[in-house]
Amino acid sequence: MSSHEPSFRNPENSSNHDGSGEPKDIYNEDELFDAIFPQTTIINSEDRRKWLGWYKPWLHRQINRLPDQIRHQIKDTTDLLVAVAYLYKMGKSINNVADMIVTEFLPEGSLDNTQDLARTIAFAILGWQTMLYSPAVNTCPPQYFAVIDFLDGHTIPAFLQLRQDNSRTHLPLSDFLLGFGLILPKGNICISEDAEECQAFEKTTIVRPTEFNAGLLLKLGKIHIEWTEILSAHLEFDKDAQVLFLYRYPSFCLFNIPGETKAAGVIHSCGTDRAGDTKWATKDDVTQFMQEVLLSYRLLFGQCSNSRKLFHKYSPFREKSSEVHDSLLEKLCTSPVDSLGFMEKLDIRERDSYRHKRDFPILRSRIAILQQDLARWKPRGWSDIWNDKRDSAAWYTFWLVLIIGGLGVILATIQVILQAVQLAGVGS
Repeated sequence: MSSHEPSFRNPENSSNHDGSGEPKDIYNEDELFDAIFPQTTIINSEDRRKWLGWYKPWLHRQINRLPDQIRHQIKDTTDLLVAVAYLYKMGKSINNVADMIVTEFLPEGSLDNTQDLARTIAFAILGWQTMLYSPAVNTCPPQYFAVIDFLDGHTIPAFLQLRQDNSRTHLPLSDFLLGFGLILPKGNICISEDAEECQAFEKTTIVRPTEFNAGLLLKLGKIHIEWTEILSAHLEFDKDAQVLFLYRYPSFCLFNIPGETKAAGVIHSCGTDRAGDTKWATKDDVTQFMQEVLLSYRLLFGQCSNSRKLFHKYSPFREKSSEVHDSLLEKLCTSPVDSLGFMEKLDIRERDSYRHKRDFPILRSRIAILQQDLARWKPRGWSDIWNDKRDSAAWYTFWLVLIIGGLGVILATIQVILQAVQLAGVGS
């Protein structure tokens, strides 16, 4: 380790190591949060602990899912997570981080494949600290890195490959992650290779909450929402299965927005410094992505009364332990905008009409594809007709004509009945 890098204490000398071989508790949330997230003055530490209360138990679950032969090698969970986070924020590669893990956190001579083990740990922690992917540990030879196929075979630009070898671990994180796919795209590019979808990307320039919301997607489009822990899959749509993937932890995005300090989080280290010559996101694009994800919940749920009601029916936390609930998700999806003061502080503006290039440059491609499919969906019954308010003028005209026509039929029927009664009276 070079002299300018921070020194991390060896687990053998750590007061948090009890000799049991089990990872110790993540005891200091502020220390961990300071390491992983940007240093920002927008939201104070107390609110950060409140909104991110789910992250510590969630992280424990990820660690406990590791195979025993890996988990038992981790002697000091907190120091390891903090040390790895700071190295990633300094721009270090998987190999750099693995070297530190071997030196500081793995017992000497513990395994023959110590370097492979350290790279596996570095890869897993990067996934946990960015939530861009979910590492699939011990599912392939130790020289490979794999991500969990949460899409059930559906392919998206972010994960064109589900595994790669260790030939890219010496490269910057952006180049390493590119081995899986376009996990972090830059703004205003079509990430699809489908010609029709690229055409929709170019032609579709505006999105309005009255014409594009969760209520229309669920009731008119008959789609199913799959809530995911993978941030890079937010708003991805599987047309074959009619499944829309939505990220369930928006507070992770909130606290990855640097604010005025421009300080970076671990996830920003996955952005590239080579602006202009790649489809990969820059560090500024990463911040933009965080803001767009937050705003997208307002577009889908928060600005439509019907969608706000549906959120409770399709909440991602109904069957999960309360300790891993992100209370910010419900607040974004169901609360009035004037109760979301942090959005104004972060210059995230709710509008009646959004321009793709201005408001959703990163998510633009995914929203345009969904809009294209929604435009094709036609009402298939009275319930669908009632819920389809994409063209409000046509909706009101339809029901006005229907009501007037219905009243006309009723009046005509009454008139016939009265005439019949009169004739019957005359005949008698």
